[in-house]
Amino acid sequence: MDYWLADGYLEYVSLDSTRGHVPLEALDLQATVTENSRHGLPFVLRSAPTDTH
Repeated sequence: MDYWLADGYLEYVSLDSTRGHVPLEALDLQATVTENSRHGLPFVLRSAPTDTH
């Protein structure tokens, strides 16, 4: 549902509202951008979560 960068990690909130994180170096950013693009989804790294409340 949301993702952002924090202290070298990609922090995220999944569809079931579970929070987690992955080290940024563990991601293949180019593959992520490519796959999202194929599905018409932008991939933008932000420094804070989206305020949706």
